[in-house]
Amino acid sequence: MLFEVMSDGDLVELKNPPDRLSDDMAIIFVSPFSKRTFIWVGPRAGMAKKFVAAREGGSKRMESGYPIIHVQNDNAEDLFQIDYKKWLEQVRGSSSSESISAKSKAEVPKRSVPKKEDISEAGSIAKHQDQSAIKSTKEEHPSIIDELSTEEVLEKLNGLTPVEGMVRDYVIIHNKVGIVQETDGKQVVEFVQGLPEGAFFSPHYVPRLFIYKDRVIGMELWRTP
Repeated sequence: MLFEVMSDGDLVELKNPPDRLSDDMAIIFVSPFSKRTFIWVGPRAGMAKKFVAAREGGSKRMESGYPIIHVQNDNAEDLFQIDYKKWLEQVRGSSSSESISAKSKAEVPKRSVPKKEDISEAGSIAKHQDQSAIKSTKEEHPSIIDELSTEEVLEKLNGLTPVEGMVRDYVIIHNKVGIVQETDGKQVVEFVQGLPEGAFFSPHYVPRLFIYKDRVIGMELWRTP
């Protein structure tokens, strides 16, 4: 089974997969050949798509029982390409009367464009709720949030001894989620904006918590490659 992560966070099964995956795509491929759940993310897919792909990949792993392979992170491009080509051949063989064009995107239902007044009203409500939430947080834990900023917590996490034989994929600081990436031999954390709502599975991750004054204000998610 092959699924694409759409820009709105939805997951769409691709019945007619493209010959070549574009740089802005993020896909989940449950391979019946090597029995792996592949997560492939293009370099221009964006942070939100990467996060949704990781979340939904965990769900597909639970359904299939196949371990997850992060293609780029695990240097598994060759294995992925072999299975993907087999999948293309299988799909073409079972539907020879149909062309293998990029028809899948046309099958995605169009989202209605909200009216300007609806956006304005929704934005006003969201802003009011955000301000109330911030005020409530500051009243409840003013000293904890003020004493250590996100950057300071991240610096402390980066200073910890790495877990031997494991890879750090995510950090969670206060109310922010960051994806860890390798850039020029260094780990860079990019915080995700516009997270989709819902539950997130992480059965293949081991958490490491950062405690400060009896409160958890930071967490890392580590996995075995």
